[in-house]
Amino acid sequence: MFDLDVKSKRPKYEQIIEKIKNLIICKELKPDIKMLSIRALSKEIGVSPNTVQKSYDSLERQGYLYSIKSIGY
Repeated sequence: MFDLDVKSKRPKYEQIIEKIKNLIICKELKPDIKMLSIRALSKEIGVSPNTVQKSYDSLERQGYLYSIKSIGY
């Protein structure tokens, strides 16, 4: 999906938020498409699942994502 800048001073969760927002704004992520699971994305980009959860929660509060119980984001 994307890579994080490990040399950046910005927290990883903020980098994830920015990358996903950009993918949504550039329409590379289509509306109502299922996002990778928290575990899958954390493995793919090499961060803790808690970091991805924090990012997804923030994106949901901002209105970029929504979650459906037992389905995901």
